[in-house]
Amino acid sequence: VHCYRAVLEKILVTRDKDLRHTILKSVAKAHQMSFKDYAIKATSNLKTEFASSDFDTPEVRKELDSCWEVVVYYTIRLALAPLLETVILLDRCVALHETGHDNLLLPLFDPLLSPRNQILFAVKK
Repeated sequence: VHCYRAVLEKILVTRDKDLRHTILKSVAKAHQMSFKDYAIKATSNLKTEFASSDFDTPEVRKELDSCWEVVVYYTIRLALAPLLETVILLDRCVALHETGHDNLLLPLFDPLLSPRNQILFAVKK
């Protein structure tokens, strides 16, 4: 599904730069349909008209064949997100400490429920 969305985004931006990051219609069971069917349903709420042939070109097929790149990127992004969020929180703790504010970073609940389980307490002096 992420690959379909990435290829569709490229098609939209090629057509009109103002369509970058456009909100598309949700498509149920997209993983069970062809890209062309997905693209037609996802763009049905847009004012810009698309022909079904716009979604079945050699360029589109080439992009779909390299979907593993999208999967690799998305997997790395998901793996690094909690680390980056922790670094940001620790940086805020250090900044507070440097300005003389006592602070404490604590887990609020089970991290399996959400990786955003940290709370930063600070005391103003």
